[in-house]
Amino acid sequence: MNMLTTVMEWNKEAGFMGFTDAQQHMFTLIIVIATVLLVVIMLWGAACVLLVGKKLVHSPAGRNRTSLAAVAREGRFFIVPLLLTGILRSCIGLLWSLLLIVPGIIYAIRTTFYTIIIVAEDISYRAALRQSIVLVRGHTWQVLWRLAVIFTVIYGPPNLLATLGYWVVGAYETGMLVMDAVDAALNAPATIIALLASVALYEELKSKA
Repeated sequence: MNMLTTVMEWNKEAGFMGFTDAQQHMFTLIIVIATVLLVVIMLWGAACVLLVGKKLVHSPAGRNRTSLAAVAREGRFFIVPLLLTGILRSCIGLLWSLLLIVPGIIYAIRTTFYTIIIVAEDISYRAALRQSIVLVRGHTWQVLWRLAVIFTVIYGPPNLLATLGYWVVGAYETGMLVMDAVDAALNAPATIIALLASVALYEELKSKA
Protein backbone atom coordinates (compact mmCIF):
# COMPACT_ATOMS: atom_id res chain seq x y z
CA MET A 1 0.00 0.00 0.00
CA ASN A 2 2.94 2.31 0.67
CA MET A 3 4.26 1.53 -2.80
CA LEU A 4 0.88 2.40 -4.35
CA THR A 5 0.86 5.68 -2.44
CA THR A 6 4.41 6.46 -3.56
CA VAL A 7 3.57 5.80 -7.22
CA MET A 8 0.42 7.93 -6.90
CA GLU A 9 2.43 10.84 -5.50
CA TRP A 10 4.99 10.57 -8.30
CA ASN A 11 2.28 10.71 -10.94
CA LYS A 12 0.65 13.72 -9.31
CA GLU A 13 3.96 15.57 -9.21
CA ALA A 14 4.63 14.65 -12.84
CA GLY A 15 1.19 15.71 -14.01
CA PHE A 16 0.14 12.06 -14.33
CA MET A 17 2.93 11.55 -16.89
CA GLY A 18 0.96 13.29 -19.61
CA PHE A 19 -2.13 11.10 -19.13
CA THR A 20 -5.42 12.27 -20.54
CA ASP A 21 -8.26 12.95 -18.09
CA ALA A 22 -9.76 9.53 -18.85
CA GLN A 23 -6.40 7.84 -18.25
CA GLN A 24 -5.95 9.74 -14.99
CA HIS A 25 -9.36 8.56 -13.75
CA MET A 26 -8.56 4.99 -14.79
CA PHE A 27 -5.19 5.09 -13.04
CA THR A 28 -6.80 6.43 -9.86
CA LEU A 29 -9.49 3.73 -10.04
CA ILE A 30 -6.84 1.01 -10.37
CA ILE A 31 -5.02 2.38 -7.29
CA VAL A 32 -8.28 2.43 -5.29
CA ILE A 33 -9.20 -1.13 -6.32
CA ALA A 34 -5.70 -2.38 -5.52
CA THR A 35 -5.85 -0.70 -2.10
CA VAL A 36 -9.23 -2.29 -1.31
CA LEU A 37 -7.90 -5.71 -2.32
CA LEU A 38 -4.87 -5.25 -0.09
CA VAL A 39 -7.11 -4.26 2.85
CA VAL A 40 -9.15 -7.42 2.32
CA ILE A 41 -5.97 -9.53 2.21
CA MET A 42 -4.69 -7.89 5.41
CA LEU A 43 -7.98 -8.55 7.22
CA TRP A 44 -7.89 -12.15 6.01
CA GLY A 45 -4.34 -12.52 7.25
CA ALA A 46 -5.21 -10.96 10.60
CA ALA A 47 -8.15 -13.35 11.00
CA CYS A 48 -5.89 -16.32 10.28
CA VAL A 49 -3.30 -15.16 12.81
CA LEU A 50 -6.01 -14.65 15.46
CA LEU A 51 -7.37 -18.14 14.76
CA VAL A 52 -3.90 -19.58 15.27
CA GLY A 53 -3.53 -17.49 18.44
CA LYS A 54 -6.81 -18.85 19.80
CA LYS A 55 -5.70 -22.42 19.09
CA LEU A 56 -2.31 -21.82 20.73
CA VAL A 57 -3.95 -20.45 23.88
CA HIS A 58 -6.38 -23.36 24.16
CA SER A 59 -3.86 -26.01 23.12
CA PRO A 60 -0.34 -24.68 23.86
CA ALA A 61 1.26 -28.11 23.51
CA GLY A 62 0.07 -28.40 19.90
CA ARG A 63 -2.31 -31.28 20.57
CA ASN A 64 -5.03 -29.65 18.45
CA ARG A 65 -3.23 -29.12 15.15
CA THR A 66 -4.90 -27.59 12.10
CA SER A 67 -3.50 -27.20 8.60
CA LEU A 68 -2.78 -23.74 7.23
CA ALA A 69 -5.26 -24.39 4.41
CA ALA A 70 -8.01 -25.07 6.96
CA VAL A 71 -7.12 -21.91 8.88
CA ALA A 72 -7.18 -19.89 5.64
CA ARG A 73 -10.62 -21.25 4.74
CA GLU A 74 -11.99 -20.49 8.19
CA GLY A 75 -10.43 -17.01 8.19
CA ARG A 76 -12.32 -15.97 5.04
CA PHE A 77 -15.62 -15.84 6.92
CA PHE A 78 -14.33 -13.11 9.25
CA ILE A 79 -13.25 -10.63 6.57
CA VAL A 80 -16.59 -8.80 6.27
CA PRO A 81 -17.34 -8.72 10.04
CA LEU A 82 -13.84 -7.39 10.74
CA LEU A 83 -14.16 -4.73 8.04
CA LEU A 84 -17.66 -3.53 8.97
CA THR A 85 -17.03 -3.64 12.72
CA GLY A 86 -13.82 -1.68 12.22
CA ILE A 87 -15.70 0.98 10.25
CA LEU A 88 -18.43 1.10 12.93
CA ARG A 89 -15.80 1.45 15.66
CA SER A 90 -14.10 4.29 13.78
CA CYS A 91 -17.39 6.15 13.33
CA ILE A 92 -18.36 5.81 17.00
CA GLY A 93 -14.84 6.74 18.10
CA LEU A 94 -14.97 9.83 15.89
CA LEU A 95 -18.26 10.89 17.48
CA TRP A 96 -16.77 10.48 20.94
CA SER A 97 -13.72 12.50 19.87
CA LEU A 98 -15.94 15.33 18.64
CA LEU A 99 -17.20 15.75 22.20
CA LEU A 100 -13.76 15.62 23.79
CA ILE A 101 -10.51 13.96 22.76
CA VAL A 102 -10.17 11.90 25.96
CA PRO A 103 -13.48 9.97 25.64
CA GLY A 104 -12.49 9.00 22.10
CA ILE A 105 -9.14 7.67 23.34
CA ILE A 106 -10.80 5.73 26.17
CA TYR A 107 -13.31 4.25 23.73
CA ALA A 108 -10.48 3.16 21.42
CA ILE A 109 -8.68 1.45 24.33
CA ARG A 110 -11.79 -0.30 25.61
CA THR A 111 -12.73 -1.62 22.17
CA THR A 112 -9.20 -2.74 21.28
CA PHE A 113 -10.08 -6.45 21.55
CA TYR A 114 -12.99 -6.37 19.10
CA THR A 115 -11.01 -8.23 16.41
CA ILE A 116 -10.17 -11.04 18.81
CA ILE A 117 -13.79 -11.28 19.99
CA ILE A 118 -15.02 -11.50 16.40
CA VAL A 119 -12.67 -14.37 15.59
CA ALA A 120 -12.49 -16.17 18.94
CA GLU A 121 -16.10 -15.73 20.08
CA ASP A 122 -17.83 -15.39 16.68
CA ILE A 123 -19.51 -12.17 17.86
CA SER A 124 -19.57 -9.18 15.50
CA TYR A 125 -20.54 -5.52 15.13
CA ARG A 126 -21.99 -3.66 18.14
CA ALA A 127 -22.02 -6.80 20.29
CA ALA A 128 -18.28 -7.32 19.78
CA LEU A 129 -17.56 -3.71 20.68
CA ARG A 130 -19.76 -3.90 23.78
CA GLN A 131 -18.13 -7.12 24.94
CA SER A 132 -14.67 -5.59 24.60
CA ILE A 133 -15.80 -2.53 26.60
CA VAL A 134 -17.21 -4.73 29.38
CA LEU A 135 -14.00 -6.79 29.49
CA VAL A 136 -11.64 -3.81 29.64
CA ARG A 137 -13.74 -1.64 31.97
CA GLY A 138 -11.87 -1.40 35.27
CA HIS A 139 -8.58 -2.29 33.54
CA THR A 140 -8.40 0.59 31.05
CA TRP A 141 -5.08 2.09 32.12
CA GLN A 142 -3.51 -1.31 32.72
CA VAL A 143 -4.45 -2.33 29.18
CA LEU A 144 -3.18 1.00 27.82
CA TRP A 145 0.30 0.80 29.29
CA ARG A 146 0.69 -2.89 28.51
CA LEU A 147 -0.32 -2.38 24.88
CA ALA A 148 2.00 0.64 24.71
CA VAL A 149 4.91 -1.49 25.93
CA ILE A 150 4.02 -4.37 23.60
CA PHE A 151 3.76 -2.16 20.52
CA THR A 152 6.87 -0.15 21.39
CA VAL A 153 8.99 -3.28 21.84
CA ILE A 154 7.58 -5.04 18.77
CA TYR A 155 7.22 -2.15 16.30
CA GLY A 156 10.02 0.09 17.57
CA PRO A 157 13.07 -1.68 16.06
CA PRO A 158 11.60 -2.39 12.57
CA ASN A 159 10.19 1.11 12.22
CA LEU A 160 13.47 2.64 13.38
CA LEU A 161 15.33 0.63 10.72
CA ALA A 162 12.75 1.62 8.10
CA THR A 163 13.02 5.30 9.04
CA LEU A 164 16.79 5.18 8.71
CA GLY A 165 16.42 3.43 5.36
CA TYR A 166 14.02 6.08 4.06
CA TRP A 167 16.43 8.78 5.21
CA VAL A 168 19.33 7.13 3.35
CA VAL A 169 17.47 6.63 0.05
CA GLY A 170 15.33 9.75 0.27
CA ALA A 171 16.96 11.31 -2.77
CA TYR A 172 16.38 8.28 -5.01
CA GLU A 173 12.91 7.55 -6.35
CA THR A 174 13.49 3.84 -7.01
CA GLY A 175 15.05 3.59 -3.57
CA MET A 176 11.78 4.74 -2.02
CA LEU A 177 9.95 1.83 -3.66
CA VAL A 178 12.60 -0.58 -2.40
CA MET A 179 12.23 0.81 1.12
CA ASP A 180 8.44 0.51 0.90
CA ALA A 181 8.95 -3.22 0.30
CA VAL A 182 11.55 -3.47 3.07
CA ASP A 183 9.23 -1.60 5.45
CA ALA A 184 6.43 -4.08 4.71
CA ALA A 185 8.79 -7.05 5.15
CA LEU A 186 9.90 -5.73 8.54
CA ASN A 187 6.43 -4.88 9.81
CA ALA A 188 4.63 -8.05 8.66
CA PRO A 189 6.21 -10.38 11.25
CA ALA A 190 5.97 -7.60 13.84
CA THR A 191 2.22 -7.39 13.22
CA ILE A 192 1.84 -11.17 13.61
CA ILE A 193 3.67 -11.07 16.96
CA ALA A 194 1.61 -8.06 18.11
CA LEU A 195 -1.65 -9.85 17.28
CA LEU A 196 -0.56 -12.97 19.17
CA ALA A 197 0.50 -10.83 22.15
CA SER A 198 -2.93 -9.15 22.10
CA VAL A 199 -4.61 -12.59 22.16
CA ALA A 200 -2.55 -13.53 25.25
CA LEU A 201 -3.55 -10.26 26.96
CA TYR A 202 -7.20 -10.83 26.06
CA GLU A 203 -7.15 -14.34 27.55
CA GLU A 204 -5.50 -12.99 30.69
CA LEU A 205 -8.26 -10.39 31.12
CA LYS A 206 -10.92 -13.05 30.51
CA SER A 207 -9.44 -15.21 33.27
CA LYS A 208 -9.81 -12.27 35.69
CA ALA A 209 -13.40 -11.50 34.70
